[in-house]
Amino acid sequence: MILGGEACMWGELVDPETVDSRIWPRMAATAERLWSPKEVTDVDSMYARLEAVSRLLDFAGVRHRANSELMVERLAGGAPLDSLRTLAEAAEALGLGARNARSYATATPLNRFADAVPPESEGVRAMEQAAKRVVADPGAKADVAFLRARFAAWAANDARFQGIAEGNAFLAELSPFSKDLADLGAAGLRLLDALTGGPAADAGWLDRENAELARLLAAGGIPAAEVKMAAARPVKLLFDAVER
Repeated sequence: MILGGEACMWGELVDPETVDSRIWPRMAATAERLWSPKEVTDVDSMYARLEAVSRLLDFAGVRHRANSELMVERLAGGAPLDSLRTLAEAAEALGLGARNARSYATATPLNRFADAVPPESEGVRAMEQAAKRVVADPGAKADVAFLRARFAAWAANDARFQGIAEGNAFLAELSPFSKDLADLGAAGLRLLDALTGGPAADAGWLDRENAELARLLAAGGIPAAEVKMAAARPVKLLFDAVER
């Protein structure tokens, strides 16, 4: 339903810039479920097919990716983009019903980080798959190297982000999110070490990390930024394997 130039659907407000990222990937997933026999429940296979569909949507001119990138670039205000892109890949959008840091109406501009990020992070999903393979086989060198590089990037990202956030009200609200991501990166590196023959993680640290992961994975997301910390999921997979 279109109200005041924005559409209200599935508990979300969208505008012409955000509507593609909220409708088209979900439509493809719905179609996948409806045309598949009920016995077909291979989620990884589904995602592989949906990735191909997503590329076809790009080719057809759907802007579910392009507009998100444009909005992230605009939020940076001309500053270097790398650190903000790292945050965007680590986050997932919450539906409007779960966003509670401010009041929304149909005239509210949808121009914040919570509007720019998509409902699901393709980058984090790739990390989850790599983490599952490392848990099954700690000797999976390519996956260990991939995860180590991403975790190291997260750990180093906050210092770069704080440099572009100063004086930018749209980015200042992401400061706690950025610090949490840096901590997740450091935790991911420590867990990888513990799984691959490095120093073991002590019980006290594991207890503290368990509490942190529970906070970051809470259903309400990160209140100030109004997004989910998707990046916590691959770290939780490694944590569960270490704790066993």
